[in-house]
Amino acid sequence: MSTDAIEFLVNYAQEKLAPYEGEVVWNSKDHTIEIIASIFAANEDRILLEDANDLNSNEELVEFSDGILFFDQKKRPSTTDYLVLLAFDRKKGISTALLQGAIDYFVELLAKGQDDLVTFLADEQAEIFELTWDESRFQQIVKQYGDMVFLPYPKF
Repeated sequence: MSTDAIEFLVNYAQEKLAPYEGEVVWNSKDHTIEIIASIFAANEDRILLEDANDLNSNEELVEFSDGILFFDQKKRPSTTDYLVLLAFDRKKGISTALLQGAIDYFVELLAKGQDDLVTFLADEQAEIFELTWDESRFQQIVKQYGDMVFLPYPKF
């Protein structure tokens, strides 16, 4: 039985993103694949924080979620709600190097982000916390996987 890109991605991401409560959400209608994960930190001083949606909270536990969106290159979404948008060609499929590189780099960012979130909460002068996608670092990771093997995008 052959593996398609979605099945491959779910299997690859499941273990790697487990510490970050990661999930893969496939929207077959819009031809998008969303990878979402969260990091957490104690807000011991119960600092009042404002999120990207202008909601205020001073909860003891701060949760920060971010994600990657893979999309059909013919239907670029008009959203800025993700760390990065990565295009793919439905007819050609999605390369395993791109899928693995995206997950590996996302995990790297989440691990660093976990530490940065703790530092952010301890710094009274800090105003903004966010993860930042470095395209050159991402490409380095993708390149490590060598030859591009393309997996088919499911036809449902």
